[in-house]
Amino acid sequence: MIKRVLTRALPAAAAAIAMACGANAQEIAPGSDEDRYVQGNLLFLAYHEAGHLILDQAVEVDQRADRRAAEEIADDIATWLLLPDADEPDQDEELIAAILGWLQSADEAGSAAGENPHYPSDEDRASRIACLLYGGNPDLYADLAEVLWEEGSADICVEEHASLQKDLEEWLGDAFLTEGEQSDASVNYDYREPDSDDPALQYAYQYVSGAELLEDFAQDIVDFVRLPRDISVIAESCGAGQAEFKYNAEARMIIVCYEAVDWFIKRASLDYDGAAEEGGAISSGGGEELGSGGARVKKKPVRR
Repeated sequence: MIKRVLTRALPAAAAAIAMACGANAQEIAPGSDEDRYVQGNLLFLAYHEAGHLILDQAVEVDQRADRRAAEEIADDIATWLLLPDADEPDQDEELIAAILGWLQSADEAGSAAGENPHYPSDEDRASRIACLLYGGNPDLYADLAEVLWEEGSADICVEEHASLQKDLEEWLGDAFLTEGEQSDASVNYDYREPDSDDPALQYAYQYVSGAELLEDFAQDIVDFVRLPRDISVIAESCGAGQAEFKYNAEARMIIVCYEAVDWFIKRASLDYDGAAEEGGAISSGGGEELGSGGARVKKKPVRR
């Protein structure tokens, strides 16, 4: 129910993006609706891992003490970072794409998804993004109100948005960078070509590097928060079934998995047949990783 009515209630941009998902897209044309769908979802996953990074380095909390809460807060940080500015209310395509991506993941998994104690359901994650989007500008997203009222949350979404803003300001404090300031730490990035000859992974590598996703993401982090230590952002193949992004606290590394890139590219294409994607090499870095999760992840990462 929530998927149907939520998709219907989203702004016109959602309809264009949703219709584009299914276009014949062996390659994603830059600036197309398919491109906006893929990049919006990739940016949300990247900012989700940035949320883990911020909780780890700026707030210094033990995220494994309450993993579910840490994942929910990382989602909220990602949403907050992607919320459109008041003077640019139409810049909401990334969050709309993320809502559609989580709903699509939930729809494909169906009842087989099961419950993961570490993560909200994919459908709940979509609803939470919609709630904060509405809460930040109720007049602009009035069509969402009916849906959120049906879910019993419209009356608190404005309050939730204000509470998140207040919490982040309290948590981050002096770590927030004002205009003109820059973090003392650096964010290094690297696109690693897959060892596999799989054309899907090769195209995912070409797509991400061509879009300069890591460059833009690294600059956003440096401009937003003061970090005490250098970090790395690596794009690589993570292995079969690992369609997610990850944060490795021990290695101080955010990992962009080409399997996740491929997952979204395939769902923006008519040639997707629902078959499970295969991957390549296991990702680098030691220690336990905090992944973005979701029903689209078919293989859990292991401690190495």
